[in-house]
Amino acid sequence: MAAFKSKDLYQVDDGGAERIVKHILNKKIQNRKNIYTTKHVIKKKKFYLKKTDLTQINSSLIFRNNKINMLNSINNKKIKSIDHYIWWLSNNRISYGFYKNSKLIINLFHDVVKIDNKKWIIPGWYTNPENKGNFLDTLKGIHFHYFKKIRFIEKKLKIHSLSSINKKNQSMLLFAKKIKWKQVNESNKKILTICKKYFNQANTNLFNFYIR
Repeated sequence: MAAFKSKDLYQVDDGGAERIVKHILNKKIQNRKNIYTTKHVIKKKKFYLKKTDLTQINSSLIFRNNKINMLNSINNKKIKSIDHYIWWLSNNRISYGFYKNSKLIINLFHDVVKIDNKKWIIPGWYTNPENKGNFLDTLKGIHFHYFKKIRFIEKKLKIHSLSSINKKNQSMLLFAKKIKWKQVNESNKKILTICKKYFNQANTNLFNFYIR
């Protein structure tokens, strides 16, 4: 994975996700140009991705064991601290925090795995339990993680990403459609079999799978 490391800190443009969310939520979002050119004191928000480190081992576990995050995960069981520490120190996962004005909004990650002798990228995320109600910023984080990190690996290795979304998570299902993630269904049994194999056969009926 070292070959894919670049700068740990990325400044990102928040406009793309905002336009997508406008359609999802059916709400009128003020034009950014009007907001940021006003004479009133409204500072431009700074969004960025920053690679996680060992100091965030505990906050990562808190995010993962949050009720909402567990419900939206394939593995919906609470993880013990000792198991988390062992896993953290032995895995090859690449993780980032998505920040807004230095406030952590969401933890994002991706793995490069081999399934049936073929490599795939498996992305995921855990939202900050304290960031309640700010769905727009959460979507921005997911959107930027893909375009600033995952897409680079897809092109470099010439591979695709696979992801899962809980069927009850209507907002994320709409978001996936808007950014043109392709849902895996019975018409592509080969990819569907790979998804079920990786994401745990027992729980796959509760999730939709996507390829990018």
